[in-house]
Amino acid sequence: MWKVSGETLTRQYSYMLIRRLFSMSIVIVPLLGCGHKGALAPPDGFPHAIAVRSCAPNDGAAVTLYLSQAEIETLEPSTPYLRIAIWQPVGALANRRWSLAVSSAEGSASFHATTSGHESASGGTVRVTAVSADSTLEGTVDVTFPTAGRIRGGFTAPYVYPPAPALCG
Repeated sequence: MWKVSGETLTRQYSYMLIRRLFSMSIVIVPLLGCGHKGALAPPDGFPHAIAVRSCAPNDGAAVTLYLSQAEIETLEPSTPYLRIAIWQPVGALANRRWSLAVSSAEGSASFHATTSGHESASGGTVRVTAVSADSTLEGTVDVTFPTAGRIRGGFTAPYVYPPAPALCG
């Protein structure tokens, strides 16, 4: 028999208590590893991200996300990289999900495996969960390509102002 706070516990009760604590640890420990604000890890092979102003097909303001293997220093990152266009201005992106299907009026995605070729997404979505005061985007991507397959994960993309900004409209 064991004593806890002056009370005597039976061996059976103590084993039950240990099982419950163990069961709770199975749930709690993975949650502790979720990182900043519970964000998903970046897609495999694409740990770097930036967002830049671009133009939509209707010549309106848009935002393009680049996710890459290497740090992104130009608007044509080293391959392979993922390019996602959302055809809305940065101020309209927070707390929204955007379709990246082939015929979508909301955005598009392309996978650039080499410098000379790319493929368009056959479907998918990008969700922007937050846009910070400096326009850094946080969110998730889940997109499928005919050859590259499914790419999904989280991103934090600083908004970069290129030397020659896109002039739309």
